[in-house]
Amino acid sequence: LRCTKTHCIQMKQNSKEPTSNSQVDESMRELVLAYIKAKNADNNVKAEEILHEINQLRRLTNGK
Repeated sequence: LRCTKTHCIQMKQNSKEPTSNSQVDESMRELVLAYIKAKNADNNVKAEEILHEINQLRRLTNGK
């Protein structure tokens, strides 16, 4: 399971519910690996989409 735009939006909507650090860490790890894979494949459009998701997740979890 990787963080998709829908998943990040759901996390924001459920922000009142506690999210464990391990869930966030795993989502971030999977996003970063997907970003690296896209960059290595010279798929810059996909890499930019994933980078946007990474930044969304960082904003949503800032301060936790």
